[in-house]
Amino acid sequence: MKINQIAEISFALILFEFATAIIWQALELIVYGEIQPRVVDDLMGLVFLYGMVEAYRMGKRHGKEDT
Repeated sequence: MKINQIAEISFALILFEFATAIIWQALELIVYGEIQPRVVDDLMGLVFLYGMVEAYRMGKRHGKEDT
């Protein structure tokens, strides 16, 4: 995998995580009327991030197997 591909995928993952955080906060504003930081939100964010990293690694491995 070329450096440009890795950079593009990394940027897409960061952008996706940022967009998810913005949407999550917007939903909290709509539902609760305020953004309420909670430990559970942080933990679920870490679980979500771990899942994205593992999906990236699996895709990278499958890409090597195909060539």
